Amino acid sequence: MLHRSIALAAALIGTGGALGCGAESVSNGTGGPAPIEGDVGDDTYSFVEAPQLDTLPSSLQVDTWKSHLVDDLMPYWLMEYARGEPVGNFPTYRNMRGEPTANSARRPRMLSRQTYAYAMGYALTGDEQMLALAQAGAEWLMTHAPDEANGGYHAVLDASGEGASSECKTAQDAAYVMLGVGAYYFITRDPEAEAFILEGRDLLFDPDVYWDAENERIRDAVAHDDLSTEIDVNGSCSPDGGWELVAQLDPINAFMLLTQPVLSTAERRAQFLSDLRTLSQTMVDDFFEDGIFWGLHNVRERGTRHVDFGHSLKAYWMVLQIDKRLEDHPFHDLLMAPIPDDSLGRSNLERAVQLAYGDGRWRHSPRRGGGANGNPDWWIYAEADQIAATLSLAGGVYVAPESGPDLGRTAGNWITDFVDPDGFGEVIPGIRADGSPVYDWPVGDTAKCNQWKNGYHSIEHAMVMTAISSYLSGEAFELYFAFPEDLVDSATLKPYFFQGKVADRTEMGAIAGSSLSKVRASFVDLF
Repeated sequence: MLHRSIALAAALIGTGGALGCGAESVSNGTGGPAPIEGDVGDDTYSFVEAPQLDTLPSSLQVDTWKSHLVDDLMPYWLMEYARGEPVGNFPTYRNMRGEPTANSARRPRMLSRQTYAYAMGYALTGDEQMLALAQAGAEWLMTHAPDEANGGYHAVLDASGEGASSECKTAQDAAYVMLGVGAYYFITRDPEAEAFILEGRDLLFDPDVYWDAENERIRDAVAHDDLSTEIDVNGSCSPDGGWELVAQLDPINAFMLLTQPVLSTAERRAQFLSDLRTLSQTMVDDFFEDGIFWGLHNVRERGTRHVDFGHSLKAYWMVLQIDKRLEDHPFHDLLMAPIPDDSLGRSNLERAVQLAYGDGRWRHSPRRGGGANGNPDWWIYAEADQIAATLSLAGGVYVAPESGPDLGRTAGNWITDFVDPDGFGEVIPGIRADGSPVYDWPVGDTAKCNQWKNGYHSIEHAMVMTAISSYLSGEAFELYFAFPEDLVDSATLKPYFFQGKVADRTEMGAIAGSSLSKVRASFVDLF
């Protein structure tokens, strides 16, 4: 195995973890200049002007995605059934109309995904009821997810919040417990939420628990009652002989990338950035080959576990966003340099996106005998849109192309194909290559809300599509935060996973029933 250099990125100390904070200014919307805070980039990554299009399709307009979030998605999560008893104890299993089913078990990773949905829903809309629900979810998680007797986090809770399983404790579950709390911290800087995610990070990197120091990777899982016993998993705590890509990938996208630049101390920001470098290098060294991030470190076969466009493109997306934050950009060539034997001169990343694209829709996975499975799951489709949108921040790469992946078409087909027209909100879990549903789910089915599906991917998709639409429309990308008074003017602001500049921050008054003030931030020059 290649030796890996793990620097602590000392240059970031004192900069809030940001890449090259500048001192430029832009209009503050009142006719005068406002000081700029944020990321100015360098010769490798920086802001690129959006293309000037005669007509921007409705699928790439800001109002489309605001309406999609409020009208298509959130009704399912704002109904009384979704809120739990007490509020914050969100049901894991609900039917197509949103009603809880007879299965009252709670999965902390799904409680967390719903908490994320409320936190990011508030960030996009400023709707204070979503902020209150995010707080309730975060508090329930922080109280009930930890296994106080054995350490780590419960895989399953009963309806009252007590541990209800002796399943092994996977690294993926631990990472996703942090998802909702990390999202809540991102919008509030709540110190208890920060302490919780720091403890989660420390557990994943503890060599006596999840961290395999010799191989510089996070272990798949540990035993329920003995965290020093490693468990090799194959989806259900059964061995498969391989190390899991998701054990490295999901801590990044669940909470580390989002929280890293806004942690309260320079030491922790530098530590998280070093961790992100290490996990990226592990994914490259152990899981990347022939342009694919494979699901297991020792299997290179299409059609096997986690070998799909969702996991591979998500890994690309995470490594790209991490590379932008690292001063030496160690992964740029692997991602973006032309492949010597590619007849079209494409990079690994360009070829991966192309392989995932069908005729106006994204596909599911590469087939064993060649070609691709054209029936995408909702989360795979979302991940593909998100990497295409991120790449399109560099001058609209996949916007109105002459050929190949067309973000306007894929985004439009997301709304047409996935949104459930029943009036209760959310998206269905899968479509065929022609856009039709893969199944006619009965009312009692849990296809919208179960042990694998919740609000996370659909709400993140709305977040990213709002960002790219703002860029293409020449508008500022607006997010809402909720800070204590002493942080209103000083808290580091970030445009989700992206780099960019803060054009304006506006205090909008106290939030009823809390000690927080609403802050609206406007971001420009995204990259």
